[in-house]
Amino acid sequence: GKELRPLQPMTPMGTIRPFIQRALDERDRSGCWLDWPHGMSDGRPTMRFYNRRVLVAQYVVLIEGRVWPQCACHTCDNGACWNPAHLYAGMHKTNAMDREERKRGRNQFGPRIRDREQANG
Repeated sequence: GKELRPLQPMTPMGTIRPFIQRALDERDRSGCWLDWPHGMSDGRPTMRFYNRRVLVAQYVVLIEGRVWPQCACHTCDNGACWNPAHLYAGMHKTNAMDREERKRGRNQFGPRIRDREQANG
């Protein structure tokens, strides 16, 4: 079969990397970082990496922990945040469990009305 090649590191284009690095070096890590001067997708900051659009939170997790995460999970519950102190590497399952545990999922307001009516007879 076809042999897989390992990923080769690649620097993001333009001023994005210096912007991120300056933020990592100089910013207070207590609050959410929401200012992003480049692209957005569904309210979340994005950038180009390996000629693909990726979430900035994933890139920040990569450069902070040297691991490309399947998901960049947010402890602050703010998907637009890219503060590394608020992010950790996770899997889709981890992210879904975290979402449900914090009551941010589709069942955040309790059972659906139809389910409550069926339970009550």
